[in-house]
Amino acid sequence: MLRTDWTRAEIAEIYNSPVLDLMYRAATVHRQHHDPQEVQVCTLLSVKTGGCPRTVPTVRRQPATIQP
Repeated sequence: MLRTDWTRAEIAEIYNSPVLDLMYRAATVHRQHHDPQEVQVCTLLSVKTGGCPRTVPTVRRQPATIQP
């Protein structure tokens, strides 16, 4: 449920809370909606090794010209 009726006092309470308290509250809510024993697996693809198609053309830079 997404709240949109926050009062200034509620916002001030959250804003003035210690960071570690906010992290604890966020972790508690996260655990209510996600299994803490589940591990997310991510995979990185490399353009150089051909792991994914290259769709952006290579831009060649011109050497910088320094004038006195």
